[in-house]
Amino acid sequence: RTGRQASSCTCGQSEIAIIDDEPFNHLALESILLSNYNLRCESFYTGHEMIEAYKRRAICACNCEFKLVLIDLNMPQMNGFEVVAALNLIND
Repeated sequence: RTGRQASSCTCGQSEIAIIDDEPFNHLALESILLSNYNLRCESFYTGHEMIEAYKRRAICACNCEFKLVLIDLNMPQMNGFEVVAALNLIND
């Protein structure tokens, strides 16, 4: 990517993003991924939250992009398809 800025990383160690408006789904997925696979997740309750975090990671010098994004397709305000379209626009 272009436009990376040299700075200390504030992104954390999470390589998996969970975007869902249901708190129970966050707890269940985080628990399964951490206890069974030792994978840490970052949770978002709206597509807008995820997009802002994605933008922050895009300019981070540590190359800490998400490796996997789990998205609820049926969310209020911004559904999963709209989130994916917005993320694709950021990458272009």
